[in-house]
Amino acid sequence: CSMNSAQSEVAQRAWFSFMHGKLTLHRRFRKGVFCQVVSTNGQPPSAAIVCTFPMPVGTRFEWHSHDEHQLAWSPEGVLVVLTEAGGTYVLPPSRALWIPAGTMHETRASGAAVLRSVYVAPERCPIEGDMPTPVSVSPLLGELIHHLDDRDIDSEERLRAEAVLFDLLLPLRVGTIDVRSP
Repeated sequence: CSMNSAQSEVAQRAWFSFMHGKLTLHRRFRKGVFCQVVSTNGQPPSAAIVCTFPMPVGTRFEWHSHDEHQLAWSPEGVLVVLTEAGGTYVLPPSRALWIPAGTMHETRASGAAVLRSVYVAPERCPIEGDMPTPVSVSPLLGELIHHLDDRDIDSEERLRAEAVLFDLLLPLRVGTIDVRSP
């Protein structure tokens, strides 16, 4: 998650000590990651937590799933998300992918990119559906994601911002491209 350098060092130590016991392998895949929404200040987590992951060329997060829903977006660069069901989603900065909790997926950077993920607690989420869904990222949605990453906003402001976030997550119509081998 983005923060200043003093906060970052403390948060990184806390994150890695927390994650050490949470990483699990999925039998079907070589490597797997299990992520869990946690509070940075000891309070119950918000409905939506924003984390930022720089992704240099060639970076990938191998097959994994989350207990939370995930909105995967790259404000810089292009992401490619593969799903266990066979979907391949190419996501420029104008697109994001809603990934329901429990969905096995892999995320790759096609070049240098930044993964900005919004993790959403399922029990606090009004969005239903069990299939990954592309959504359009308007300038308003992009700014709202950045705003939700501010740890200093009070709980009432955060609740209002989260409600607007859910209102802005509108599914895109997607066309399937069938590419046949020559």
